[in-house]
Amino acid sequence: MAISITNFQKPSTMNFQNPYNTLGPQLKTALDYIIANLPLSPTFENLNNTLFDALFGNNPPSDSLAIVYAKSVLPNVYNGYTAEAATLSVVEGHLNKYPDKQYKIIYYLLREISTTPTEAIPQLLNATDEKIATSGLTFAEQTPLFVATALGKAVYEYWLLHIPQPSAWAAYMVNPGITPQAMDALNYNNVNSWVSAAMEGALSGWGSINLPKIDFVDMTAANIAGIGMAAGKVVFKW
Repeated sequence: MAISITNFQKPSTMNFQNPYNTLGPQLKTALDYIIANLPLSPTFENLNNTLFDALFGNNPPSDSLAIVYAKSVLPNVYNGYTAEAATLSVVEGHLNKYPDKQYKIIYYLLREISTTPTEAIPQLLNATDEKIATSGLTFAEQTPLFVATALGKAVYEYWLLHIPQPSAWAAYMVNPGITPQAMDALNYNNVNSWVSAAMEGALSGWGSINLPKIDFVDMTAANIAGIGMAAGKVVFKW
C-alpha cells in the first residue's frame, strides 16, 4: 500500500484532548508491579503471568475462558511483532488490518517516531492526537488510535523517570563495564523504540480478543498488549 507521509508538524494552538490519557496511571502502576514481581532470569511465561496479575490480580475474571483469552493477547502480539521485525516494517504487516484512514495515521506515527528526537516525542504524540481528532473518523474508529498515543505518552514519562541509575529496572538496563552516565545515555537513545513497541502492541492487541465486539474488551486487549510490550522490550530486548 503506497502511503504519502507528511513531515512532522507541531500541534496547532487548538487544545485537542485525548479521551484515554487516564490509562497512563494504570500503565505505570502495572510496570512497577511487573518489575517488583518478575523473577530473576524470567521467561516469557513469567512475564505474561506477572502482567496478568498486575492488571487483574485483585479482580481476576470469573470465567476460566476469559483468563485464557486475556493471556493469549501478549503471545499473539509478540509473535506478530517479532516475525515482521525480521522481514518487513510492522506497519506493512499485522497493523494493516486497519482501514485506510486509520492506517495512514498509524503509518505516520510509527514512521515519525523512529526519527523524531527523543525530547520531541510528547510534541509528536500531541500532533498525532490532533490528526486523530480532525481526521473525520468516527469516535469508535478514533478510539484505538487515541489509546495507543495515550499509552505512548505514559511509557515515555515512565522510562524517563526510570532510566537514571540506580533504577528498579537496572538488571535489564545496565551492562558491566559501562559507566552509569554512559548507560543512562544509551538507555535514553532506546526510549523511541520502547515507546514505539508499546504503541505497536496496543494497536495490534486491539481486536485480538474475539468475543462479542464491545470497546471495553478491545481496550483491555490493547492495554494488556501495550504494557506487555513496554516491559518485554526492555526485559528481553525484543
